[in-house]
Amino acid sequence: MQNHLDEVSDCIAHLEQQNFARPLVHVMDREADSIGHLRRWEADGTHWLVRAKGNPTVELQGTSMACKAVADKLEYRQAHPVTDEEQKRRLWIAEAEVTLRRPAKPYSKNGKRTPVPGPPVMARLVVSRILSNLGEAEWLLLSNVKDIDASTIALWYYWRWKIETFFKLMKSAGHQLEAWQQESALAIAKR
Repeated sequence: MQNHLDEVSDCIAHLEQQNFARPLVHVMDREADSIGHLRRWEADGTHWLVRAKGNPTVELQGTSMACKAVADKLEYRQAHPVTDEEQKRRLWIAEAEVTLRRPAKPYSKNGKRTPVPGPPVMARLVVSRILSNLGEAEWLLLSNVKDIDASTIALWYYWRWKIETFFKLMKSAGHQLEAWQQESALAIAKR
């Protein structure tokens, strides 16, 4: 049974076969925090950056704890300035090398999710925080990209989030784009 992350994996494989001049890094939201898929992408040599959920367990220096607990232990430094709610803010970032050892729990036809053990996945946990008068936004980012500065990785995800915010506006928070049911780019442009 193929789920949407299996379809994402197929798209990743297709993109990787295109032999672009520079290596690709696939940036994905929390729904891609699936250890089974991370193992698959790791085995395929794919570079990935996935927003992690706060509760899955990771191993930090031999101790297992939730991603959020690791984030709370780290020391933060200022990084790139970003624009948030039309005001300049600074990203605060921290990082740690973690190991993911949890079993995969793939979906099956009968609806049962039987744990499937697998090899450990070594990853960077990059924690990105934006502080503002309205509170704090925090992203827990897991990646196997090793040779890029953590502040750049945080910035990549920030850009992805800005795109998501635009999609939300277009789809449900004002323009109701999906309700248009236009079938071509020209029809959308005319609308």
